[in-house]
Order: sequence, then structure tokens, then C-alpha cells
Amino acid sequence: MRDNIAHFGGDPSRVTMWGQSSGGLAVGLQIVAFGGGGGPAPLHQALFQSQALEPGITGNFTRDAMQAVAGFVGCNATDLQAAAAVRCLRGLPMQTLVDAVAATIHGDVAHNIGDVWLPSVDGDFLPDKPSALLRGGRFHRGITALAGWTEDDLTFFVDQKIATAADTRAFYAAYLPGVGEASLDALLALYPVGEFRAQGSLSAEFYRAARIIRDILMVCEPIWLGEQTAEKGAEMFLYHWNQTMLTAPLEAEIHPPGPRRPSISLPDKGTCRGAC
Repeated sequence: MRDNIAHFGGDPSRVTMWGQSSGGLAVGLQIVAFGGGGGPAPLHQALFQSQALEPGITGNFTRDAMQAVAGFVGCNATDLQAAAAVRCLRGLPMQTLVDAVAATIHGDVAHNIGDVWLPSVDGDFLPDKPSALLRGGRFHRGITALAGWTEDDLTFFVDQKIATAADTRAFYAAYLPGVGEASLDALLALYPVGEFRAQGSLSAEFYRAARIIRDILMVCEPIWLGEQTAEKGAEMFLYHWNQTMLTAPLEAEIHPPGPRRPSISLPDKGTCRGAC
């Protein structure tokens, strides 16, 4: 990007990188790439829209998903990290792998809304979890950033059947299985249902649940990233885009099964509280 932008009329000394959702994550990763080493950053200004650093990076989502695909196509005779497993996967047609992903993906609340193919801490490009890199000052300095979120980020992916406080609690008990009861109570108390209103067929409790997950994934990340980088002299600007066009689609939409549009579902009674 920095090395080639001049060929397109750009200025190599002032590169701006923009990304939305997973693209925002890609921008965020450039800031912490190689723990701030590996030469100068490829950008000077960063724009984040609705994502900055995905918390699921430090989970087992990607490894579990890869294990499932390898097992589906018969490439799991050895350890997933073994060279033989990699050769087996590389030897398969692309369509076979695409079909295996579609057959094994889960889109429920315990599997990160189906967003399971995430960057991983590899000891190279990402030498440690982003939170540790930022706390330790191991990131590229001098990058001016603008980050923000929209009014109803992620609402489209939340289970529309949520109607009661018990539904919301079950939702987050499954989504955050490592959070204790007291912490879960404290989280839910920050979002009184009285601050939300029903819209059409969607309950106030639904919008409450949607707002919580929006803040977890889209709001807290850029705020925290800004705090950490600003302490080291960087400039970070935040915005809230208070527009939405989702009400009508939400009322009409029925999420189909499959990987293209995963929905977050409430856990069935008796199911485990985590990645089953």
C-alpha cells in the first residue's frame, strides 16, 4: 500500500487506511502489527467504522472451525498443525473446502455469531493478544485515527424472539460463558430496559439486548484503543452515527439457516453455556 500508492496519484508520506466491520479490524491490526516492530507502519491515518479489534481473536473460534473442516474432509489423521494436515488441505479443490465450511459452520450465540474465521495470535504478525500489545506500548506510534459506530450496529443479527429479561440473560450467559454471575448482573444493570422502546413486532428487551452486544463489539473497542494510543501521544477521534434504516428490514426479515447470514439464537434449555 505505502510502496505502491504513488502509482495511483497518492502520497506515500500520508497514507490513510479505511475499513468497516471486518475491514475495521484489518485497520486495527495494522496498528499493533508485529508489536510495533517490523519497520514503519504502512499507514499514517486510520479510519475505523463499526469495528476495531475483535475480542474473539483470543478465543478458540478459528481453531475449532478449522478442526471441523479438516475432520469433514478427512484431513485430521494427524495434528491440525502438522505439515501432513496442511498438505492434505492444500491438495483439495477450493469448492470442496468451501462446501466443508458451509457444512460445519455454526452461527449461534456460542460461536461468535458465525464470525469464526478470525486472525490468530501467531507470534509473528500478531505476537501477542492485542490488549497485551496495547497495554505494553507495543504498537505503531504517530497514527491519527477516527473511529465510530452506528446507532443500530449488529441489531440485524440479534434473535428477534428476545422478549423478556430472562431471554436477555440467557443470551449473554451463552455469549459470555466465562463471565461470572455477579459480573453478568453488573453488565445487565447498566442497560435498564426502560431506556428502550418496542418498535413494531420487536420488543424493548430485544433492543436492549442488541444495544449491549453493539457496545461490546463496536463501541468499547475503539474507546479503549483510543485511550491506550492517546496515552502514548497519538490522536484518536470518536463519533456516533445516529442514523438507522433497519427497522423495516428487521420487522420483515426471517433469518434463514446457513453461513451467509448467521443469526444469534437463544440457547435451548439444558444446553451448555459456551462453545459446545
